[in-house]
Amino acid sequence: MRETVVVIKVKVGNMYFLRFCTGELTGKTNGNLEDFRRAERYYSVYHNETDFEAIERVMTCERIAHNVTDIEEMNKTSQSKDYRVTYNKAA
Repeated sequence: MRETVVVIKVKVGNMYFLRFCTGELTGKTNGNLEDFRRAERYYSVYHNETDFEAIERVMTCERIAHNVTDIEEMNKTSQSKDYRVTYNKAA
């Protein structure tokens, strides 16, 4: 079954991180702001990885996706890129 998720690639210093804005990798909260701050998850992007490879690595390692089929750039700034990611859901 194919699904989509929104992912932001953000630059912090000389490093890049992925932040999942929708879907199962956003972290669990009880609805209050402090829980949300603790639940935020950022995943490192390795220097030799493409954005596609980094997103697919995280999603398959976390057993969210069997594989990623497409990433579409939605927005871009000097410090970040927003992607709509289409993937095949893990069984």
